[in-house]
Amino acid sequence: VWMGMLGFFLAPWYADWLGESPWLRLILSAAIVAGTSELLTLPLSFYSGFVLEHRYQLSNQTLGNWVWKRVKAYLVGGVLGFVLISGLYLVLWTAG
Repeated sequence: VWMGMLGFFLAPWYADWLGESPWLRLILSAAIVAGTSELLTLPLSFYSGFVLEHRYQLSNQTLGNWVWKRVKAYLVGGVLGFVLISGLYLVLWTAG
């Protein structure tokens, strides 16, 4: 439901910035949803994946290595997510 409302409010902005291309709108929408989700869950991920592991001496990974591991996960996940979302919408748009 909230995605429909979000799309309603963002539609004029999308048209001004991206034109009428459904592919560009799809990519931007997916990036906004993924980025928002990641920003909301990042503090908990940091606490559970770095702070607690070091507190109980379960990890000797540096902060820089932890961040680099997250960046690599974003890159791989972004490419796979883009392929899956594009494939799904290609099927939906061609099948009607």
